[in-house]
Amino acid sequence: MVRVEVINGTGEEIVIKEGNAGIYREVQRIRKGGSHTVSVDENATYREFMCVETKSGLTVTLTSDDCIDYSEVRIKYDENKTKLYFESTPRKTRGIIDATTDSNIGKSVKGASSWFTGLFKKK
Repeated sequence: MVRVEVINGTGEEIVIKEGNAGIYREVQRIRKGGSHTVSVDENATYREFMCVETKSGLTVTLTSDDCIDYSEVRIKYDENKTKLYFESTPRKTRGIIDATTDSNIGKSVKGASSWFTGLFKKK
């Protein structure tokens, strides 16, 4: 299980709804300035967490992938208060090296693909 802290930075109450394929259930109401911890099983089916600001009805959606990638999200308005968005804090890695990080660009990675390539080389 991974946990992400959802912080209400809107100044209004928001409701977190959990769902998939357009079917949602209410999980938690967060008062202004409050927060709620959402737990997600990394191996479970894809889910969405719709954050609805109760006064205006504006929404922003967090996916289960967002919950895995970030340790904290802060729900906020844009400067015109016409859209909701979230600011995120990336999760610290758990010892897994991402093969696409800048430090790996341009380096050859020997693995299964080079093994398969070797099978099909002409002799």
